[in-house]
Amino acid sequence: MSKSELSTTNIDALYNDVKQIIDAGIANGAKAVHSIICLTYWKVGQRIVEEEQHGEKRAEYGKQILKRLSEKLSDTYGANASYSTRDLRNYRQFYLVFNDFPK
Repeated sequence: MSKSELSTTNIDALYNDVKQIIDAGIANGAKAVHSIICLTYWKVGQRIVEEEQHGEKRAEYGKQILKRLSEKLSDTYGANASYSTRDLRNYRQFYLVFNDFPK
């Protein structure tokens, strides 16, 4: 085997090893980010339930509160952020359905 062939073989093996390390890191990072996002949305839902519903299943004035909250969050984080009234209702529902999620 010539020096250039050995070199190519070593580079290919090194490349494959490094690629596997990077791919695993990306996958683990994505899982961690997804977990943090889920917990964040659950906590947003929890806070909405605590404030507008005082722990009850439904709120009388929930629609107005969610609309105003959505407007303020959209002003802060941008209109394309996940804080529309619909998103906030979904976060509230997520909390109500999975009220023991952090465990």
